[in-house]
Amino acid sequence: SLAQSAQAAGFGDSYNPSTWTLTNTNADGSVNTTSVPGSFVLTGGNNGSGQQGSTAYTTTILNPGTVSFNWDYSTADWSGSFDPAGWSLNGVFTQLSDNTTKSSSGSVTTLVKAGDIFGFFVKTMDNVVGAANLKVSSFSAPGSCSATYN
Repeated sequence: SLAQSAQAAGFGDSYNPSTWTLTNTNADGSVNTTSVPGSFVLTGGNNGSGQQGSTAYTTTILNPGTVSFNWDYSTADWSGSFDPAGWSLNGVFTQLSDNTTKSSSGSVTTLVKAGDIFGFFVKTMDNVVGAANLKVSSFSAPGSCSATYN
């Protein structure tokens, strides 16, 4: 017999917005979930402080498996180097945005374990000139349902 966890597609069911936490550190960022379950947009800080900050949107992974998603990044700042964006696993940040351009996009697939803290970040180096946006779509993660095959 083989037990396998179901893959949750999108930001509904096991990974609906109520299971995510938005955290701002010296930032006034936000998350727009009006397109859930298909996608959300994480907007970084631009509070005018002249100091570094970050906006994070995180959740706890329910079962082992893979997380995959598509992403689109854009910034109103001079370049991506002022507002880097990416994903994190257990506090380790992986930058997705390109430092030399104002927009970039791609897709990611990574392995996760049950209990891992997974999320998305938009950082700001100075909180001025404009915020960056990270749109996340086609999200898939190991869900809470499990099926047993004999």
